[in-house]
Amino acid sequence: MIGFPRSRCMLAIGLVVALAGVAEAQGRFNKGGNNNNKLARSLPQKFQALTNDQARETGLLAELAVLWIGDVREAPGLDPVVDLFGPFGGQRPEADGDPPAGAPVVEPVEENERGLVVLSGLGRDQFNAVLDLVKQQKEPLAAYTLSRAKLIAKLRQLRARETKETVAEARTHEKEVVELGKEMGENEARLALGQAWAFVQFEAKLSAEQKNYLQMLRENPAAFKLDSPAVKATRELLAQLEEPLPLQTQDMAAKVASFLSGNAEQNAARRPHRAGTLLGVTSAKFPEVTQQFLETLNPAQQDRLIQLLAAERPYTADYVKKRLEFLAALDGLKKVTVLSDKKFLLAGSQMGELEARVALAQARVFEQLRLSLSQSQLFFITQNLVPAP
Repeated sequence: MIGFPRSRCMLAIGLVVALAGVAEAQGRFNKGGNNNNKLARSLPQKFQALTNDQARETGLLAELAVLWIGDVREAPGLDPVVDLFGPFGGQRPEADGDPPAGAPVVEPVEENERGLVVLSGLGRDQFNAVLDLVKQQKEPLAAYTLSRAKLIAKLRQLRARETKETVAEARTHEKEVVELGKEMGENEARLALGQAWAFVQFEAKLSAEQKNYLQMLRENPAAFKLDSPAVKATRELLAQLEEPLPLQTQDMAAKVASFLSGNAEQNAARRPHRAGTLLGVTSAKFPEVTQQFLETLNPAQQDRLIQLLAAERPYTADYVKKRLEFLAALDGLKKVTVLSDKKFLLAGSQMGELEARVALAQARVFEQLRLSLSQSQLFFITQNLVPAP
């Protein structure tokens, strides 16, 4: 069931509680900490009692804090629902190790290999149906992107303030952020629901042989060949499309294959990394900047991140829980014949509110950190840790 059982107490209240006692927050970490944790051992002393999950969350916070301090904005083109349809959407080829010394660096081709192979197994009418689905998503994607942009702009007002917020101003700002979060969440739900329902309808276009082909690709990823005549013909067909349709079509085909060849449990277990947060793009792996950033901070500044981590964890856990419930509800569409969007839009609104509240709490702490940095700290972070534009 998609629901919102948690009371709507503000995350800001959690931050106030955390701010009242750093020792209590660190005590919670020590209670379940793992001193043999490789990630935690690489961090400053205050963070070495973290569990594996807590260390990863700290890495995400450090990465986002660096982006906030450097005023790095989110790059466009991210698929907001890539994690709701299984493991293959948004996949990109990875380089096989480091190139030999002196060899030219060759960037991998921007393509979704799994989507490319899926398309190569479709007939021309089916290929066109996937392409049409991509084009049909233009309007709902634009609505989502606009609502997201409005929310990000509202969050970034914290950075543009010249005077300290009053309590009344903070409450008004929070209320506006929450409403924009709900709007964004509803638009995201519409986008995901439209795709899932289209995937269910698309399954009727597949032959039994093609369904077996998709299942084989899922169970045996090494079975597909990127140099087959069918893949070469598909590349030629994609090359005739205007950008960015070729890659969007591959990604859509990969999501179709993920969704139809797996059940909710399988797709939830292998969700791809959802890189785009409201405050920036995060790494799929433990961020390299984490250790250097945390070591740059003084003890009081480190405490702020520990407090934020302790305060936001219940909310981020609730968000993940609701997102998995939403994924399962999308999978349930395979068993119905009539679409009802009410519960999906409500769930989207709830997820959007949680995402907005967490981002607001993060932005407040990151701005406090930024304003507390010394000139030498700021210089080191901007010169060494902030990614190049």
